[in-house]
Amino acid sequence: FHEGMDTLFAFLPDSVVSLDYQTEEAVRWRCEQINEFYQARKQAEENGLSEAGMVYHPVAVESFFLSPEELNRSLAGRAVYQHFPF
Repeated sequence: FHEGMDTLFAFLPDSVVSLDYQTEEAVRWRCEQINEFYQARKQAEENGLSEAGMVYHPVAVESFFLSPEELNRSLAGRAVYQHFPF
């Protein structure tokens, strides 16, 4: 078993990355949504609320997801192609 988590980039070091033309906006929006969901679950945990009688302990966002800055660092130095509709 692995002692820690790594990104897909660690397993595909020489891969070419293809991005949609709206990737930056999509990443920013998705990160905001992930943070909102985490905060809601954290608040529910702090208030003693549970779902269906089960206690839910949310995993810290930074231990599970790349931030936009981390994604940009992971893409730096790689072949990245961004698609545009025109």
